[in-house]
Amino acid sequence: MKFLVEKNVKDFFKFDKVRLFKLLEVTQYASISLVVCVIMATYIDKLFPELDENKKLHITTLEVVVQFVVLVLSFYYIQKFVGLFPFYLQGLFPKYKASLDHESHLGLDVGLHLILFERQERLRHKISHIVKSLRGE
Repeated sequence: MKFLVEKNVKDFFKFDKVRLFKLLEVTQYASISLVVCVIMATYIDKLFPELDENKKLHITTLEVVVQFVVLVLSFYYIQKFVGLFPFYLQGLFPKYKASLDHESHLGLDVGLHLILFERQERLRHKISHIVKSLRGE
């Protein structure tokens, strides 16, 4: 057990060429997804109406559900799109196997989560309104 802990700690702090290329790969995919998400998220947010507190709660809830479905579909297709790009620095270190540990997915997740959902101001306002209404505020 002690050996496994020591080995894992040693592996955690190891920084070699493979680790460098993994970090570069994550950075590449996060950067690509960041750009795509900023563009997509802005259009998705503007696609849906702003919060109208005079609308019935079930209509606002339906708008939230539909916008969420659009975001999920966008998430799926953005992953597919970004996955079309190869790791550009692969040729500099032929021993490195791109996405062997799914580095591209980590980069995508970072870019997608931070931007795609964060940029949905109208969705956040609607969810806040629904929560306040359910609390009786």
